[in-house]
Amino acid sequence: MSRALITLDPTPIATPRRPLDIGSYEFEIDDGVICCGSDQHYRPDEPPSTAHRAFVQTVSRFAEEGTLRAVVLGVDAFDFPAISKHPRIMWEQQPSIAAEIAVVQAWMEEIKSVAGLACESIFIMGNHDQRLSSKISATCPELEGVHGMDLRDHLDPDWTVCWEAIANGPGINAVEFRHRHKSGHGAGRNNVLAAGRSVISGHTHHLNCTRVSNSLGHFWGVDTGTMAALGSKAFRAYTEMAQTGWASGFVVLAFAGGKLLVPEIAMVVDEEAGLVAFRGELIRVGSAVH
Repeated sequence: MSRALITLDPTPIATPRRPLDIGSYEFEIDDGVICCGSDQHYRPDEPPSTAHRAFVQTVSRFAEEGTLRAVVLGVDAFDFPAISKHPRIMWEQQPSIAAEIAVVQAWMEEIKSVAGLACESIFIMGNHDQRLSSKISATCPELEGVHGMDLRDHLDPDWTVCWEAIANGPGINAVEFRHRHKSGHGAGRNNVLAAGRSVISGHTHHLNCTRVSNSLGHFWGVDTGTMAALGSKAFRAYTEMAQTGWASGFVVLAFAGGKLLVPEIAMVVDEEAGLVAFRGELIRVGSAVH
């Protein structure tokens, strides 16, 4: 897993025509693991982050063990600043749409290649991901239905694209995956209270796990952080390089008998050194640090 920059052209993907509407996706998991990461904001002018490389390594580990059941990207895989509703900040460098699509295709393919074919691959549409189709829809609606005008035309069809994914629904063991719902530092807890079940979400770039318990059991509100480096060019201008309280990393969700166990956080503690804290170990991407 090299940190070198790559230069690629977008890969034209001959996908079957999908419905224009995006919906909810339901799947079942009895025993096994789901690896979930979000808010990658991949850029073609930056190498893969420590969190990305650790995510690939973790997905590969559980796939080799035979316990991996799903990979959920709950995303903002794209950043798309060039077509944001927000104006460009000063002379901020904005990658081309083609370059962004190419780099996201490359890093998603890397994840898929180590996950294998025996698990679910789920892409939950984020607000940044929406920008391409929304821009075209708003400015030239006559292009509706033309191949290439929808973001999904540029994604590998092996990835299920949805607004939300529900594992083991609709009872109390259901786990809901979505990009965003409630916002702020209390998003995890507030998501559980609003949904009435465990909720795994991104968007806030916080990396937290909150327990909500009642007479029905224990429910989890999980913020999946960001898989981008905290110093990424995607964030520099609009944060003005201020401290944000964000954390780079992802989560691992283990299930037993269809029930979600205590969610586990993998958090980057040193981006430059490639160090990640997970399960009581300090792990350098590629090897453990003893």
